[in-house]
Amino acid sequence: MLFLSGCQGTGRFGLHSSLLGEFATANAKVVETKSHYTIDLYVKSKGLLSWARGSRLEHYQSKGHIRKGEYYADRFTVEKTTKKIHSIITYTFDYRRKKIVRHFRLWNNGKKTDEERITMKYFGHDDFVTILHNALNRKKTTWRKQFVVAAADNTNGKVPVYVAHDAALVKKWGGAQGGVLVQMAVNKKIFNGGKGSMTFVLNPDQSLKYVIIKGLKVVGKVTVKPIKK
Repeated sequence: MLFLSGCQGTGRFGLHSSLLGEFATANAKVVETKSHYTIDLYVKSKGLLSWARGSRLEHYQSKGHIRKGEYYADRFTVEKTTKKIHSIITYTFDYRRKKIVRHFRLWNNGKKTDEERITMKYFGHDDFVTILHNALNRKKTTWRKQFVVAAADNTNGKVPVYVAHDAALVKKWGGAQGGVLVQMAVNKKIFNGGKGSMTFVLNPDQSLKYVIIKGLKVVGKVTVKPIKK
């Protein structure tokens, strides 16, 4: 659910499924200075899904520095908590050596049961939280590019991204005049067959109108919308 933090300041979002209704909420916070940024995203299950599978809290954090308007991650952390299981995965970026180190830790009922530290075979400056911001920071035309993204381990870091400023295509997806469409393919275990997609429809000011996620296990097609204050 990392894509939700493509906002400035703070934002609150609802995750909706045709099968389960609103099954989770997400809260995002972006703090930016002239040279550094921090993004925090919290996703909490609710409703029928929480009742059937137990309450689940996920925390995603990206911290890094800024170069020419782009976010360069220094550390990306994924933390997941259920009633019995707690896991933390940290990706640390070493720009001098051009390496990303993945550190995994797992606790079961408060007892550490697993730990692993490996150097990834890919290198880039993006993670799944920064990718939307950086895609929007590129040229204001329609284009395709393959990003290298920390945590896209199943594809050796590769994530294809399509950004469209085409008015007709944006309108077809329900966007407004001057809006932007961003699509990406994501291959992770949370998707059926390990393959899924995310489509972001953004307003002219690049605030999020909604996201469509296809292929998620259990919940199927998901729509993500901002919750109005």
